[in-house]
Amino acid sequence: MKCLTFIVLSLIIASCADQVKKKVAPATKPVVSKTHEKSPKPLQKVKEEILVKIQGNTYTEYYPGNKKIKFQGPQDAEKRRHGEWKYFSENGDVMSITEYSHGIRNGLMVVKHLNGQISYTGEFKNGDKIGIWRSYSENGELIEEKDWTGK
Repeated sequence: MKCLTFIVLSLIIASCADQVKKKVAPATKPVVSKTHEKSPKPLQKVKEEILVKIQGNTYTEYYPGNKKIKFQGPQDAEKRRHGEWKYFSENGDVMSITEYSHGIRNGLMVVKHLNGQISYTGEFKNGDKIGIWRSYSENGELIEEKDWTGK
């Protein structure tokens, strides 16, 4: 009985393999008409934009194409963020303000929604969240308060 089952299964597998082989079409090369080929366009020079400018100790980064400020703030001697840094929308609105001390967030942080309302506020000490952080809806309603004291 085992022998008969084996023979039947072998025949089924063999017949399936033949069907798969019959369904595969032979590979052909595509025919390309040379009468419709286009000559390559000459390369155009792209104007290089300077998006970062450092004047004295003030770092300024711009949005591409429109020369509006994206980030701006002071740096220390090692080029780390130091002091009040601002992030601006493409419209020029201040979207966030963060205090830094030698590259580490240290002090108040305020982030706004696109409509100008405050999204959240909080404070950092040596890069860690401290105190009470508050989150607000787009219409200015307090959503959440979280106390980071002792965490």
